[in-house]
Amino acid sequence: MKFVLKDYEDLKARVDSMSHESLLRAVCCPDMIPANNKECYTECVGHYLASGTKEDNKSLVDKIYSEFGERLITADFENGAGTGISGATRFPEMMAFGEVDDPDLAYKMGEICAAEARPLGYTWTLAPCVDLAINKLNPIVNLRCQGDDVQKAIRIGGAYMRGLQDNGIIATLKHFPGDGVGFYDQHLTVAENTLSKEEWDNTYGKIYQTLINDGAMAVMPGHISLGAYDQLDEKMDMYPPATLSKNLLTGLLKNQLGFEGIIVSDALNMGGHCGFINFYDGCCRFLESGGDCLLFVHPSEEFLREMTDRINSGKLCVETLKNRAYRMLCFARQYHENPKPIPTISNVESQEISNEVVEKACKIIRDRNGVIPFDVKKDTKILHLAIHNNYHQNDVDRITQELKIYSDHVDFMSDPGPGKILGTIKNGGYDLVVCTIGCWLSYGTNAIKLYGPTARNMMNGWTKMGVPVVFVNFGNPWLADEYKATIDTLINTYGCTDHTAETVVKTICK
Repeated sequence: MKFVLKDYEDLKARVDSMSHESLLRAVCCPDMIPANNKECYTECVGHYLASGTKEDNKSLVDKIYSEFGERLITADFENGAGTGISGATRFPEMMAFGEVDDPDLAYKMGEICAAEARPLGYTWTLAPCVDLAINKLNPIVNLRCQGDDVQKAIRIGGAYMRGLQDNGIIATLKHFPGDGVGFYDQHLTVAENTLSKEEWDNTYGKIYQTLINDGAMAVMPGHISLGAYDQLDEKMDMYPPATLSKNLLTGLLKNQLGFEGIIVSDALNMGGHCGFINFYDGCCRFLESGGDCLLFVHPSEEFLREMTDRINSGKLCVETLKNRAYRMLCFARQYHENPKPIPTISNVESQEISNEVVEKACKIIRDRNGVIPFDVKKDTKILHLAIHNNYHQNDVDRITQELKIYSDHVDFMSDPGPGKILGTIKNGGYDLVVCTIGCWLSYGTNAIKLYGPTARNMMNGWTKMGVPVVFVNFGNPWLADEYKATIDTLINTYGCTDHTAETVVKTICK
């Protein structure tokens, strides 16, 4: 059932009595680092907590609640609480859930997220990502969404949303009007969704309409333009990002799709927003366009002064500001007045669910020469080769550790260069090479693929020297297409958890 924001007469009276500075604080959601944060922000309804330990997070949340009452604590739990809380259950990426295509498992991840995050005071997450991986070179989406299938996005993204909200964590659909079509990184510049009206209606439009009708409580617009539904900014000679577009936030999202929940911006320090317009002018325009909550905006003295100047000059209407502050206060009140029971799930059960997703998502994408399973014995000589940008070294090291369970002769090399790889394989007497390869998504790198000097490791023809090579890919889901000739045997994992290395090595070895 569609979410409807309630009215509260006492909050209307409170807002009417608030100063401009208090109203501005109410619509800010500052990002805070639990380990070293020394102060809380008075009157902010939303607080974003960056990744930290359970102890640090709980300490800061307790301080926020004890001082300020009904507040909303959020983070990017895109694939469970382990995304943002050290020690919580690690799940693979959302694309792994798309590969498994089991809504019950996606729902269960939402339930586990609530069980782990709510005792620490969290009430809200900026997830799920319901974008579509249409463009394989898109620098933002890829593994963060379920894939490129509209119905699967509705099934899997919707199941995660319900798992969260049924158990007391507010979900947020992102990144409206839809990332994954263009080549640009909204952290750096305005991303573009170039679909026609008909194409958008049948893809992203269908996803948002279905999930809004199914109860989505919040939507995050990205710094993404949608020319099919907008007007060209003649001065800039381009379409504005959704965070600056009344046509998209009010005309499309609110009026056409009927969304009545909270609109929280993506981080407003991104280049796709404040590279298009002055930062403070952009905050005003987001609110005037229909937005409610300014993400990663700190209500500092400078911010309050700059925004007050803009109120006085007419760039931000006081009635608009009152409305947005009122909506945020109502949103928090509505959440807290009917608390849902915190689900009780043991650590063992949570890990079993995560492991099930890992095992079902781990796929042999290609095996031209029938290498897998490989008959590994204690005297089998194995080279573990790492060619990667941005992987967590601990996850790579686990592959080496798991291989050593099967063989007493495992060597490791990382980014040695193509000449050294070729020489080592020709002269090393190895029976098997296991190569962890690829790239984690990281803004500013422009694509989830090998890049720069690291990519040159794929030269010199070392994969065709007669020694079996099994490539293991945690990240780029389209590695098989890019290296169609070079890679004969490939395993995709669609993310990495503490169980991934064990699953991969069991897949390789008899």
